[in-house]
Amino acid sequence: MKNIFLSIIIVLTSLIYGYLLVHQNIRLVFIGILFFLLLMLSFKFETGVIALLFFYPIIGIIRRYIYRFNVYTKYDPILLIPDIIVSVIFLNIITFNRKAFTSIWRKDPIFKYIAFLILIMFIQVFNPLQGSILVGFGGLKFFLIPTLWFFFGYFMKNLKIENLYKWIIVVSVILSIYGLKQTFFGFTPFELYWLHHIKYTSIHIGSAYRPFSTFTSVAEYSYYVYVGAFISFVLAIRKRNVLYFIAFLFLASNLAIISVRFSVFALIFSILFYYSFSLKSLKKILFADVILLIVILFLIYSVRMVKITSLGGILGSLVSHTVSGIVKPFAEKSTLWLHISVWKNGLIRFSHNIMGYGIGSVTIASKKFGGATRAAESDFLGIMIGLGIIGFIAFILVIYRFSQISTRLSLLYNNYKARIHFVIIFSFVFIISNFTSYSCGALFWFLIGITVRDYIKIQEAEVGSRIISED
Repeated sequence: MKNIFLSIIIVLTSLIYGYLLVHQNIRLVFIGILFFLLLMLSFKFETGVIALLFFYPIIGIIRRYIYRFNVYTKYDPILLIPDIIVSVIFLNIITFNRKAFTSIWRKDPIFKYIAFLILIMFIQVFNPLQGSILVGFGGLKFFLIPTLWFFFGYFMKNLKIENLYKWIIVVSVILSIYGLKQTFFGFTPFELYWLHHIKYTSIHIGSAYRPFSTFTSVAEYSYYVYVGAFISFVLAIRKRNVLYFIAFLFLASNLAIISVRFSVFALIFSILFYYSFSLKSLKKILFADVILLIVILFLIYSVRMVKITSLGGILGSLVSHTVSGIVKPFAEKSTLWLHISVWKNGLIRFSHNIMGYGIGSVTIASKKFGGATRAAESDFLGIMIGLGIIGFIAFILVIYRFSQISTRLSLLYNNYKARIHFVIIFSFVFIISNFTSYSCGALFWFLIGITVRDYIKIQEAEVGSRIISED
């Protein structure tokens, strides 16, 4: 019976794909293949999660490649594939791991905080201030779907986090090479076609285009490279491995070419903060920070003395933009003032209505579905504006509890992985202020979930050993 059913599915699928190919609807062919491939992989929880982690960084180039065959559309269903797979995996957790899922709420307050945050997200879907209810459901794509990755990290029992670090570094290097290809050898015809049809003003630096590699945006590309660069630096120092150090130098240099200065600041901060965090003595912390600051200031001064514009062409424009923002962040023509103006307007909007404007109002969904756009160029402010004061408090409670957990793991158990996660999460919230993009949003919540998992595992082991010693 199973063989007959399988044969019918294969025949029907073949007929559908044959029809789509004949009518040259390559987009639906791609969507079907990717959806079924990821769906099959997701039947095994850990395989599906890893597959999605590596699908997110390349979803942009897959979408653009389809433009070789079909016309541009701003409502591209390919972007819904990972959302559906994430929902399937989450349903898999609560269905087949129901006992473990229902027991987590008693293990630590962070689970209750996240549940409350998710509840506020659903309530804000129906906020009439954002316009159509489609805007609200569109907002779930950028806020709720990434948040579900917390549970993926927590229930990921067999993942060795060191392997995840290595994968992130390798992916960052490979995709950076493709980004350099875009810088030095230009974009492909289907990438130029995409650039022609989108309204993406921040991609321009003068007459040059910033590279975006295989990602959906320049910003997401730079944030992912930042994570790879920071992790490779920590592993290079910790393991004294020259390959990690070479990867760090390559990725850090590439950040200057990508020309998103918040990512560069995040990398500098992360290196300083990581080693401050690992030292228990205040004198050692101050001494280490002073030495590192001297080194960084010397490098900045050295760069300032070099005539970057002598590089010429696209490379000169991109690197000059990065360096000018680091060397002269408060210059009159610095884009920092534009960012500050946007943040100020966001805070003013929040003060006018502290109960929130709706989860979709601060996302691209508001533009696509004709809603009232209140974008703040910052996910931290986006939480305030979109979810209101109650949602913002819930988010702060999650970050505060995560900070407590990662600090305890680091200081009491000398867990360097918790330090890495703390620094990355801190940077994503307060410097980069992005935790809703495809790859980075998933990674943000995934690392929080992994850290909480490790902490609870240690707590339960200590309780168990205490009970045994008492017996």
